Amino acid sequence: MSSKRIKSEEVKARITEEEKQKWKAYIEDSEYYDTLTDLITKSVAREMNRSSSNSASPDLDSEIQNLENKIDEINLKLNSETNKNKSIYQTETHYRIDNNYEEERNYLSKNISGKQLEKIVSELWERNGYYTKIGKQSSDKGADVIAISNNPVFRKEMIQVKNTIDKVNAHSIRDYNSAAIAHQADYCIIVTTSEFTKQAISVAEDLNVRLINGNYLCYMLEQQNLIPLLDEYE
Repeated sequence: MSSKRIKSEEVKARITEEEKQKWKAYIEDSEYYDTLTDLITKSVAREMNRSSSNSASPDLDSEIQNLENKIDEINLKLNSETNKNKSIYQTETHYRIDNNYEEERNYLSKNISGKQLEKIVSELWERNGYYTKIGKQSSDKGADVIAISNNPVFRKEMIQVKNTIDKVNAHSIRDYNSAAIAHQADYCIIVTTSEFTKQAISVAEDLNVRLINGNYLCYMLEQQNLIPLLDEYE
């Protein structure tokens, strides 16, 4: 049985000192390469394998897999954050809160006029750091309250207030959203002492209109300790 003697061959490559230092710095930060020779050897082998088989080497496959795993981790975190933000929006839109403010809602409907409710909503937004202006139908294109904030960035919200016992319908959502566009508002918000129809909620989600029903409005008032002050608006 004969054995074939493998001859080693010295290969010389001339690189600048700057390139050499860059390569060494890369090796120090890499978990894959041990020495400068190791870097060159593996790089040449990988390139030859890629050229001959048009496929990645096992080592490169491993690197790609690690990169894909990191991307998956990032996507998982992003999706988690998105779902968290979405749940907040859903809470405000579909009013998944524990308390039932039936007594407070009845009080608003029976004792507070539409104009008084606009002042209450304006006060509520101001306590959350907004500058507000109560609109006039003749000059404000149907906007009941304009709220502006510069924290952390400029945002303008057009708020439509509905003090009613009837459910707000989809047609109203479209009208108020059109008014918000005319005002060049960043957000359209509709506040009612009542509820919204299922179709109204669906349209609002499509148009990115924020809906606040009577139950959630009372919850917001309670958070700002405004419910005890309601009798001041009578």
